[in-house]
Amino acid sequence: MQIPMNRTRAWLELDSAALSHNLQCVRRSTTAQVMAVIKADAYGHGQAFAAQVLQAQVDAFAVATLDEAVTLRA
Repeated sequence: MQIPMNRTRAWLELDSAALSHNLQCVRRSTTAQVMAVIKADAYGHGQAFAAQVLQAQVDAFAVATLDEAVTLRA
């Protein structure tokens, strides 16, 4: 089977309001502290974007490497 070479590429659109709303739902369901895992560039979605949206709503961020932590701190 041949795959056409002119296939449309996939893309992803992130909705900051939806991300924030989902976190608010988590917050309402627990009294525990919340840590957002944004390793691997927020799983390819953009560490800076995710951190900016979530920074005022989470207690901490989790990353996988020191380089990611340094980038996030900057």
